Amino acid sequence: MPDTDERDLTLVFLIDALGQEIVEGSGFCERLISAEPIRVASILGFSSGAIPTILTGRLPNEHGHWSMYRRDRGRGVFRRYRWILRFAASLPRGDWRFRRWLTDRLRADGVTGYFSLYEVPLGLLSQFDLCERRNIYRPGAFEGDVESLFDRLEREEVPYRVWDWSVPDDRALREMEEAARDGRERLLFFYSSVLDATMHLQGPRSDATRIRLREYEEAIERVAAAARAGGRNPRIRIFGDHGMAPVRSHFDLLGSLSGIDARVPDDYLVFVDSTMGRFWFRSDAARRTILDRLSERTDGRFLDPGEMERLGVAFGDREYGEEVFLADPGVLFVPSFMGSRPIAGMHGYHPEDPDSDTALLADPAPSRPVRTIRDLRGLLLHDLGIDAEGR
Repeated sequence: MPDTDERDLTLVFLIDALGQEIVEGSGFCERLISAEPIRVASILGFSSGAIPTILTGRLPNEHGHWSMYRRDRGRGVFRRYRWILRFAASLPRGDWRFRRWLTDRLRADGVTGYFSLYEVPLGLLSQFDLCERRNIYRPGAFEGDVESLFDRLEREEVPYRVWDWSVPDDRALREMEEAARDGRERLLFFYSSVLDATMHLQGPRSDATRIRLREYEEAIERVAAAARAGGRNPRIRIFGDHGMAPVRSHFDLLGSLSGIDARVPDDYLVFVDSTMGRFWFRSDAARRTILDRLSERTDGRFLDPGEMERLGVAFGDREYGEEVFLADPGVLFVPSFMGSRPIAGMHGYHPEDPDSDTALLADPAPSRPVRTIRDLRGLLLHDLGIDAEGR
């Protein structure tokens, strides 16, 4: 275990979509961190699965979180609204008002985790459930014996503070700077999705992305300087949950299935993410028809069961899909349940694609090897002198 004293302060900056391919050669934070960024492999999927993997050190089929939406298993959050959803689906106008109303209702019902209704068809919503019902940046977010970083800090009585997606960046960084200078916490944890949003709209190699990286760099330098001004020894850990690939082409997954002799939801159900089509079947004929139709494509493929098991996304009850059609890197499904317009950058591709990797920028150097995002939880605990494998 590393030597620690009461002046040590771990500063964690989880920057959504901070990819190794984006950081490499950019000079990002080189005034603070002299070592080269460390390439860190992510998982298959989106932030809804990657961040829980960071926080728990486990794969999705162990911690239970993968895509934002999963199949309703009989107790879904939308179930009680299924009748009004059927009515709302028939409305020609005012869709966004209903989605805002439903979002407020779910918050009132006790859903504290991050979610968005995006453009999921209202008539199908009651067929699905939200993956993240509880805020994963708080203790007690995961079911069973799954312990997150914050559960462990609570158990070890380590003082810490978190700024998550619910706090605007400006306010979060200002408060983090104050806490670094005047607080007594041993770990400060900042999460930001602003870079992710910028790259979706402008592209990962755009001028807007470079400007955003400079803004983060300046903010991190201010927080580190505030810690030193307060007599602390800041330990800096900057990383993402995945990378971002430039979008090169588009594919209308839903349109490619038009005209087949199978109907949603009677014969099959599908959830169309930006890069994945996840299918559940109610007839063998529908399964054969869809697998045959999409297997002809050259811009994506179905994942076989062995590969899904190896990637940690095989679930026994198939709540996230019986079959998963994954887009090739750079291919965007348009329209999808996430949006109906093309965008410039996307993630959620196979983790072996270089653009899927994130980066770790660390000062001082990591006290243990970090190869995948599963290793980040252990690094942060080890930094604090806590046995990462201890129960």
